Amino acid sequence: LMAGFVIAFTIPVLLLLYTAVALRGDQTALEQARLSTKSLADYAGELYIQGNGSSRTVLVNYPPSLKNISISQHEIAFALELSGNRTDVVAATFARISDAPSNALDSERDPLFTYIGSGVHTVNLTNVNNVVEISYVKR
Repeated sequence: LMAGFVIAFTIPVLLLLYTAVALRGDQTALEQARLSTKSLADYAGELYIQGNGSSRTVLVNYPPSLKNISISQHEIAFALELSGNRTDVVAATFARISDAPSNALDSERDPLFTYIGSGVHTVNLTNVNNVVEISYVKR
């Protein structure tokens, strides 16, 4: 009887602990994506103001749940897989931005993204004719 009582209370507590840890991991990934997209958008704005020819190389942290990166004229978006659901984290910038044609961040155009994975990566931003091009720095 006592063992049944202990098991009846232990299993729900363990499930609650597991759920709390999973949610904390999702929150961490979401915050990493927010910081990464915001820093890329801020750097793009800075280079846009500096004018043609300006460039900067930065380190960007990709969370483990990152599935795709897309860049449009004024937005950088990270698509994450969090708790089985797709979540997009988007940062806007006043700068005109694009993928560098030969070395795109977007996985639909560049299979390089598919094996880069999570962690810290080097990204180059360059103002080319008042469009900030964003690309990987291949190692």
